[in-house]
Amino acid sequence: MLDKLEAIKARFDDLGVALTNPEVVNNNKKFSQLSKEYRSLERIVNAYHDYKKLLDDIDFYKEALHGDDDELRELAKAEAPGLEERKEFLEKISLKQRHFVEAFLRSIKGVLYFFLKDRQSDL
Repeated sequence: MLDKLEAIKARFDDLGVALTNPEVVNNNKKFSQLSKEYRSLERIVNAYHDYKKLLDDIDFYKEALHGDDDELRELAKAEAPGLEERKEFLEKISLKQRHFVEAFLRSIKGVLYFFLKDRQSDL
């Protein structure tokens, strides 16, 4: 799974560089096409970064459990189970479900924005 995500991240990075290329910027069709692909990969790459950070945090706390620092060991005891639960949860839900949840949250955010905007004009 991580190999596939690394490949997606590499493509995302390549697209980011391509979108700064003057030849691409001056070609509206190409720029639009690459921008659309870039945006479609952005959520996946962000989720990948979050997942990778979670794995790094788990590794850090596992090491801390066997370290000499008592405070850090106590912190690791408290934090590690929650991180493991989050990891299991993220691994269980499918990418489609994540996109659905993200889209739902964005739609709620949009509705709240317009609702609050309209309410401010009433005040």
